[in-house]
Amino acid sequence: LVSAIPMDPGHFATLFFDITERKAAERRLQDSIRDLGALFDTSQFFLGQVDLPSTLQRTCRLAVERFGVRMAWIGLLEENAVHPAASYGDTGGYLAAVTIQADDSTLAGGPADMAIRRAEASTVNRIATDSHSRPWRDRALQHGFRSAAALPLRHAQDALGSLNVYSGDEDFFTAERMQVLQSLANLAALALVRSRLFAQAQQNAAELEQRVAERTAQLETALRELE
Repeated sequence: LVSAIPMDPGHFATLFFDITERKAAERRLQDSIRDLGALFDTSQFFLGQVDLPSTLQRTCRLAVERFGVRMAWIGLLEENAVHPAASYGDTGGYLAAVTIQADDSTLAGGPADMAIRRAEASTVNRIATDSHSRPWRDRALQHGFRSAAALPLRHAQDALGSLNVYSGDEDFFTAERMQVLQSLANLAALALVRSRLFAQAQQNAAELEQRVAERTAQLETALRELE
């Protein structure tokens, strides 16, 4: 910012103000307001959902459309392996070759694996140079990804899976953005737990109904034999 102040007739004092930091702070504030608004809208959607596949798919879509990431996918932990359960924005087939082990194998060590094993968020903000990205760096760069993060789907002290997000920009996953994305992952985790509890309740009800039917048939048979 440049400002000219009149001094003596025909003379001006020119002042220069560096407002770069202020503009950056304003952008961060605007981003935070936008992200929090998107998170509120997302929470309203999650309140009435029990269908797990559509909920996980919607989570990935929201991460791309409302939170500005380039691609998102959710992986669920099953027998020490992370299996993709939903994705959005994977137009280049990146997930087709993704194999992740949540153990000490050579396939472990990426953001998704670390987020699940430690039950805490993991970021690689510069894929091109970060040593932890070496096993999957070339493929990620070929797909235009420059930074990546994984947010655990936490339940109690364990991680059931992870929300994995990618950006075409380096240093995209700031502390503020990670907080909002973790909140989104928490909503997905809640939906996952609720869906599994609902499925278990349905199974228990069906088993109880079957036992009641069998017991009723036994009693009816016994009554007929007494007649």
